[in-house]
Amino acid sequence: MLNGFELYLDEIKRTMSGRRVDFIIEDTGGIPANTITKARKLVERDRVHILIAGLLASEGYAVRDYVHRFRVPTVMSIPAAMDLTQRLRSPYIVRTGWSSSQNSHALADYAYSKLGYRKVAVIADDYAHGHEEVGGFVRVFQDLGGCVVQKVWNPLGTADFGPYLAQLRKDVDAIYAVEVGADAIRFMKQYQEFGLKGRFPLIGTGILTDESLLRSMGDEAIGTITALQWSAALNTPAARRFVEASEKRYGTDPSYYAETLYTTGR
Repeated sequence: MLNGFELYLDEIKRTMSGRRVDFIIEDTGGIPANTITKARKLVERDRVHILIAGLLASEGYAVRDYVHRFRVPTVMSIPAAMDLTQRLRSPYIVRTGWSSSQNSHALADYAYSKLGYRKVAVIADDYAHGHEEVGGFVRVFQDLGGCVVQKVWNPLGTADFGPYLAQLRKDVDAIYAVEVGADAIRFMKQYQEFGLKGRFPLIGTGILTDESLLRSMGDEAIGTITALQWSAALNTPAARRFVEASEKRYGTDPSYYAETLYTTGR
């Protein structure tokens, strides 16, 4: 995330509309309670003009009432929590990224119409984003005539997926997975070790195979089909310029997280 935003700031010489940009960074650790504490510090002590809030959907929800009450212009870039621009929308919040169920709508249609799947089991992180992304998939897949026969929820930070993988039904056409961050790396590896790869096609959230995670994966990722609004392989002029600049500076393909914060800067 920081790579993408810093790259854009340097490209514009850290000046927007003729004004110098001071970029203050606080680490929330992905903990909603910390997000509120850090937001208070940035707003009440540092007197920031604009807040870019958090990583997880749950962090977005946690800070929403605070920024609304204090009328702080807030950008939701990575937090994809759907209600932030629906039932809990605020005139002080702008979304520059996606909403949680957005890509799973498209993937559900693809799974049913192109891949021919009719029965799917779900395994997902048990927090706001996991539930919302699964909800989008279930809605579209079942509206088309498919059946989601099972949902298995694992906590964020799961180290051993064995007990959850063992629960998955074997009478399905595919497994749909929503795992984020280090959970995704562990899940993919253990899915293969558990003997499920090759037996049950794996589809899922695009952040399951984001570039930031693929660097830590091997053959376990091959064959997985995911949906996301960004890929470093995207062949548009703007995307190619961004990828080249990012590779030159950081030596790696830019992830969705980097792209979203670069776009947020723009």
